[in-house]
Amino acid sequence: MANVKGFWTLTYREVTRIRKIVHQTILAPAISALLYIIVFGVFIGAQIGNVAGVSYIEFLVPGLIMMTVITNAYMQTSSQILLSKIWGNLQELLTTPLSYFEMVLALTLGGVVRGFIVGIVTLLVALLFAQISIANIFAFVYFIFFVSLIFSSIGLIVGLWADKFDHLAALTNFFLTPLTFLGGVFYSIHMLPAPLAQASAFNPILYMINGMRFGVLGISDVNVVFSAAFVFLVAAFFFSLNVWLFRRGYRIRT
Repeated sequence: MANVKGFWTLTYREVTRIRKIVHQTILAPAISALLYIIVFGVFIGAQIGNVAGVSYIEFLVPGLIMMTVITNAYMQTSSQILLSKIWGNLQELLTTPLSYFEMVLALTLGGVVRGFIVGIVTLLVALLFAQISIANIFAFVYFIFFVSLIFSSIGLIVGLWADKFDHLAALTNFFLTPLTFLGGVFYSIHMLPAPLAQASAFNPILYMINGMRFGVLGISDVNVVFSAAFVFLVAAFFFSLNVWLFRRGYRIRT
């Protein structure tokens, strides 16, 4: 039988942590989005002109939204799990009357909520510089939710594995940032030479960014149905993997 009260208590704890570090969860992404939009969207975008039938600043915004969602969803869960390990209270979670599914879902929802917050904040900042209306609200919400779920789940895995904060930064520096920048945040893959465009098809973040671009602008470099199915399956895989890891007590039980 589901432990509804325990589940919501744990979920509330994770979401409350977002409010306690508002300078990281809201202010920092807002400033980063502002700088990207001014430098790339306003200054450089004025020299580029239209991309895929829209102004460059409009083209840029969905990629920035997805970039902030990915980074913040990952950092929310990875840092909280590592801190719980350092403080020694992660083992106590296994003694609570919650199923492993409920534990993982509550922890992951913290990252999902943070993903939604920074996504909306980035969009609001962009509205100061560009006239943007959401082309497909369902796609907008769908891709924020499932991409947040993916990287919240990845954050849990890395947080369980990591022994120090350098380990968390390693994934960001060597994988997330390069894949995001090469995933079409700043350009359309149709602008690339054929070999590079074909190689981009193996970048999973390309489908996430273009899913968001479809939600905001109604355009995409790739098949949106494939992108939607892809993020759903990846989210299901990583979430299920976390449930299995918690059941095993991977780097939790000592």
